[in-house]
Amino acid sequence: MIDLKVLNKKMILGYGIFFLVLYTMIDGLNLSYGEMAKDYGVWLVVINILINILMATMGGFMISLSDYSLNSKGIKTKGENMSFLSVVFGILTYGCTPCLISFFCSFRN
Repeated sequence: MIDLKVLNKKMILGYGIFFLVLYTMIDGLNLSYGEMAKDYGVWLVVINILINILMATMGGFMISLSDYSLNSKGIKTKGENMSFLSVVFGILTYGCTPCLISFFCSFRN
């Protein structure tokens, strides 16, 4: 059992903010909150923002757990960062592959 007191709370907060900014940016690229509220109602925007906050917090928590697991085992392998990358990839795709494709295509010249 993992004691929650040993988790890096700065890491949870930092990655949580990072993912929240990322999710907000992806939402803005697809449909702004103002347009979403006008088309679908304010409650959808509120629920969307709350889900974004929840997913960002859970993402920061999962990355902190991944870091704790790597540090507690003390094993150094060539692929030790793969669990971190798999968590990041899973969070980036959070069930909306078209959103992710739109986000990455926006940086294309």
